[in-house]
Amino acid sequence: MFQSAVLHIRNHRSATFGSYGHVLIYPKDRGNILRRNCFDEIVIVNELIRGISIEVSDDAGKTTTLTYTDLCARWDHDCFFSEAIKINNVVDKVESGQVNLTWPFFFDEKAFDNIILPGSIGKPVLVDDVVVSTPAVGLFFILSAGGHLEASRGKAWELKFLSEMERVASLLNHTDIFYETSSTVEIEFDGLKYFVPAQGLLAGTLVVIYSVFCCMMADWVKAKPWLGFIGVVSTGLATVSSYGFLMCFGLPFTTVLYITPFLMLGIGMEDTFLMLAAWRKTSVLDPVEKRIEETYAEAAVSMTITSLTNVLSFLIGATSSFRVLNIFCVYSGISILFLYIFQITFYGAWLAVFGRLERDNRHSLVFTKAVSKVEAAKVGKSKWYVWLCTGGHTKEEMAGLPAGSADHAVMLFFREQFADYITRKYVKVAIVVAYVAYLAGGIYGVMQLKEGLSLKRLVTDHSYYVSFYDRRYEDFMDYPYRVAIVVEGHLDYSNQTVKDDMERLLTRIEDYQFYAGYNYTDSWLRKFEKLIELASEYTHIDISNETMFNENLHEFLWGGAENKNSLDVLFDEDGRIVASRFIVQIFNLTGLEDVKGCMLFLRQIFKDEFPQYNLTAYTPVFAFAELLIGATQTAISTVSMAAVVMLIVALIMIPESKCALYVGISLVSIELGILGYMSLWGVSLDCVSVGCLVMCIGFSVDFSAHITHSFIASEAQTTMGKLRDAVESAGLPIIQGASSCVLAVVAMIRIPAYVFTIFFKTVCLVMMFGAAHGILLLPLLLLHTAGPKDPSHPPTESGEESSSPTMKKSAEVESDWKSVEEKDDVEAEENDKLLMQTPLTESNGGTATPYFTPLKEPNDEVSEQELEALDRVCL
Repeated sequence: MFQSAVLHIRNHRSATFGSYGHVLIYPKDRGNILRRNCFDEIVIVNELIRGISIEVSDDAGKTTTLTYTDLCARWDHDCFFSEAIKINNVVDKVESGQVNLTWPFFFDEKAFDNIILPGSIGKPVLVDDVVVSTPAVGLFFILSAGGHLEASRGKAWELKFLSEMERVASLLNHTDIFYETSSTVEIEFDGLKYFVPAQGLLAGTLVVIYSVFCCMMADWVKAKPWLGFIGVVSTGLATVSSYGFLMCFGLPFTTVLYITPFLMLGIGMEDTFLMLAAWRKTSVLDPVEKRIEETYAEAAVSMTITSLTNVLSFLIGATSSFRVLNIFCVYSGISILFLYIFQITFYGAWLAVFGRLERDNRHSLVFTKAVSKVEAAKVGKSKWYVWLCTGGHTKEEMAGLPAGSADHAVMLFFREQFADYITRKYVKVAIVVAYVAYLAGGIYGVMQLKEGLSLKRLVTDHSYYVSFYDRRYEDFMDYPYRVAIVVEGHLDYSNQTVKDDMERLLTRIEDYQFYAGYNYTDSWLRKFEKLIELASEYTHIDISNETMFNENLHEFLWGGAENKNSLDVLFDEDGRIVASRFIVQIFNLTGLEDVKGCMLFLRQIFKDEFPQYNLTAYTPVFAFAELLIGATQTAISTVSMAAVVMLIVALIMIPESKCALYVGISLVSIELGILGYMSLWGVSLDCVSVGCLVMCIGFSVDFSAHITHSFIASEAQTTMGKLRDAVESAGLPIIQGASSCVLAVVAMIRIPAYVFTIFFKTVCLVMMFGAAHGILLLPLLLLHTAGPKDPSHPPTESGEESSSPTMKKSAEVESDWKSVEEKDDVEAEENDKLLMQTPLTESNGGTATPYFTPLKEPNDEVSEQELEALDRVCL
């Protein structure tokens, strides 16, 4: 609406920050800077920066060198000049006490110039409005703001400015400099991407090692180490595919998206462990096809629930008012969708491949035929051989296996020991007491939650901007920002009521604690009326009606020398005022919270006290204050909406309404804990932490959904039996999934930036609280959920039935083996032919003899030659 001009950092009328360089200069001894030796260096710094030049080329290819003087903002044809430099003319007399440097304005009689001190010097020590000392001075180098050409040249000059400042600092003996530009935060934030590759490699390595370890077993046939690695590969492929898919539609890529691969790595391994646990519960006697069928029946529903809730939570977060949060949520949500597709297709296919290798009794690491531990012992193999090269069982061994012996040891622990332990009375009491303490801590933390986003949190901890930011907020926030009060619409300013209302508006603002008084307000109306009052002693100026008022105002604004207030009044073609603005001064801030208070105060009085006028308040820094208001509103609306959606999904996907309600309770409880303990861990509520909360909404459902689905899917007759099945199926995957997620993000703490640190903290909290709710709190709640009775499945002697597929099958080993044997023989022979056609041969009288000959059945006798060949491969 209004033209943009920059007169001084204290009196600017720009709607944006534009391009600039800002330098704070302090004495090295941190004393009073009003000394000759300090100002000599201040002058040197000023001249060096004004001499910074860039080279530009025109359309004809001609190169031109431009300095600050060519690019600077101008008023009345003069290049912008920092007020602090003017003090150099009187600093000797000020230092000797011959001249008093009056506050807030000092008139230099020799230069016949007025020096504006607020904003030019740091927080001064005043005695009777005389500056006794000041810790620093600030120099501003403001560039012309215009079209695209000026903007591009301004950014080029800023880059040259940043590259020169270290050299400038090295030339100073008595002073230190701290600096920034309008591009500093953007450049420094974008620079975080250079930390990601190394830490991403570290995270990937840690997760691969851990995943391989989790997939290991003492039985080398049943172990699946390669599936741990394939799970990481599947996650990587899904993430890259989702990024490429979204970029095809032109969705921009931002630095914050480097966080998503870390998150996907943890989520992907959670699904990997869930599928592997479901596979381990299937009977080794069944064909691979049936085991895959049972695996998907066990795990796919739970994976679908968690993937759906995660995707929905991120898509809900994408509706927020924060652009960067929108992009992050869209990328993360689609990445989880792709991850789900890759897990049930790509990873599931590899699970079937390794299932066939297990069926053929092959070593899970090197894929050679393996012998059972019993057979190895019979032929006198060493203990190292038995530990590293044996696995599987013969038919005779299978027939004699006790019920449940084919299960994973940790899964058996959850079923047999853990389930009994948490149902003991004193353990229940301990869990309830711990939960009450957890809720109390969370509520206390929520009460201590602070709002606010410091710009220094968007750069690395060691950035030059951190020092500048701290210095500025310590010494230069007494008169930091100017605010434009815009009055839109046609108004007759000759009307005394309108003039009185405008004066009452400005007085009301000047009385607020964070706005300076009358002397710091720039009002074209006050100046014009003062002129009329002074002129009335000599002549009569008619302003009795709108036409005459506007004509005389036009003459006042444009009749003589250039008047900066000419930018504050907008006339239409008929000479009527259609908009105007007044400039007020923000005063004595302590942080961005105070800026928010200033903004909300203006909005409130505009609405309550001056509703008849169309009023707007603006300064560029209000955009950051909006983030505080937006963060609170977004957190409340997004979390509430997502919680409702998650509960609806749980009710749809989980048939037991009481169990679905337990999932909803866990969600609210976990979110409360995350918000509270996040606050106690030093995290405030801002757009970054809101993104973390959105992420946590979906993650909070994951572990609760796993345990609840396993409980409901159990075929056990008693509640205790269902609980045993639930903790057996989900207990180990929950522990493995939570720990792998933490490992995936632990490398983030090595990136020295708040954005990555807060995501690490949040993931740690949600994994810890989610796992605790899943394996401690929910089992107690589920114990009060009665399961359906089925008289066709009588309980065992212990009063409960065994529903583990392996345990059911073990009583019928011989008949099941015979029913499967023929089909397995054919498939085994075909696989043997393929796998045995290898170069692993040795010469035997000119004839190539394979080291390994196909075994017709997993329990066939093994020859000495085959054992020796196996020795060479494994040992």
